[in-house]
Amino acid sequence: MEWVKALFLILSFVILPGCMIPGTKYDPFDPYAFGVRWYERGSYDRALGYWKPLAEAGDCDAQTQLGILYFEAKGVTRDYEQAIAWWRKAANQGQQKAQIALGDLYYQGEHIAIRCQANCGIQRNLVTAYKWYRLGERAAYYEKEKEYLKHILPYIRAEMSPLELQAAEKLMQVRRARVRGAK
Repeated sequence: MEWVKALFLILSFVILPGCMIPGTKYDPFDPYAFGVRWYERGSYDRALGYWKPLAEAGDCDAQTQLGILYFEAKGVTRDYEQAIAWWRKAANQGQQKAQIALGDLYYQGEHIAIRCQANCGIQRNLVTAYKWYRLGERAAYYEKEKEYLKHILPYIRAEMSPLELQAAEKLMQVRRARVRGAK
């Protein structure tokens, strides 16, 4: 009977690490991770079922994913207002993907990853875009995010005046002070 316990223990150490989501920091039994699995399989409505309660409870990663579902009309009707609202909630908590998404929407340049197929209700604003990109750069966790920002920031800087860059840096300082004060 002891050998069965030993075998079970060994198999647990061999099999369970293989269940982790590659390239992420998520526990495979976390509801967010279940949402990721369903999303990757194209079952967006099931992903929504896992993420929506988390997002409503304040989970910034789930809020970011809901923004993507609404923006891309995956499992839900396309709703730019909902997408932007979820991204703002997540970005204000420091979620880098949401910050980058908002940067793209405010920049509206030709080199961005996220584009509105129709008017999203956001006017082009280089100062706000730069602020979100720089905040995203500070929070970037994954290499692809870091590479994207390294690629996009020179384009937006080239379009900004020195006064606009100064204004963006001030916005970032105010934002950082507000975040520190909330802790």
